[in-house]
Amino acid sequence: MRHVGLAMMLTAILLTAACSGDPTQPPTTPTTSAPAPERVTVPDVLGMSWLEVRDTLEDADLTPKIIGDDGVAIRQTPDGGTSFEAGTTVIVTLGEPADPTPAPVALTDDQRYQEQYTARGGTGDPAGPSRLAQSACDNLRQHYGTDPAAAVSALIENSASRDPLGIEIYCPEFLPALATAQSGFYDGTRVVGQDIAPGTYTTIVNPGATGTHDCYWERTTGGGDTIDNDFVTLAPQGVTITVAAGEGFISEGCGAWLPS
Repeated sequence: MRHVGLAMMLTAILLTAACSGDPTQPPTTPTTSAPAPERVTVPDVLGMSWLEVRDTLEDADLTPKIIGDDGVAIRQTPDGGTSFEAGTTVIVTLGEPADPTPAPVALTDDQRYQEQYTARGGTGDPAGPSRLAQSACDNLRQHYGTDPAAAVSALIENSASRDPLGIEIYCPEFLPALATAQSGFYDGTRVVGQDIAPGTYTTIVNPGATGTHDCYWERTTGGGDTIDNDFVTLAPQGVTITVAAGEGFISEGCGAWLPS
């Protein structure tokens, strides 16, 4: 019986040791990771007063360090919009704001004309050409204000009205008509290859007209001999001719011609 009791005591001791682990080792403590520090967005405080800077940064969980007492924030580090840990120190310098760039003064049409007249190589007093350009634009608007495209014939006929700068400044709605007119010519005597380019031309039939009436044209050689000519009583779609380099070309009563 004595041996049985010793055996039972030894078994109890071994079981107790197995359950309690190694009594010589310290107990283990579960490990936990530290939470990541909170990050905040730095507000842009440029232009703010001392009090506004302080309140804005503190409200954003940041630490303001303000250099200067007067003026407004003219520099800050770190910049607004960047992200940093809460509590980060933001250094702000106060001072007088830089003078804003003054808005450019708008020039009047006359001033623009005079400025561009000189820049484009015009000589003399630009006031005279400026007045002529204004008068030409007034006339164009009076007759073709509702249909600027119809002014092509008038622009070809009246060279005084073909001032590109004047139209650009005073009546830019006629610029497309001017671009078309610059390739045309009016009645008169021309040398092909010098006054006009070789090619095919057709008279302009103005809006509301029934066609080109009583148009005489003539092509001549360089020596003045007639190559071809015609007198057209009526051409509802305009008169068309083709001229070659070195020829002379005469037209009377035909009006304005444009490349076909």
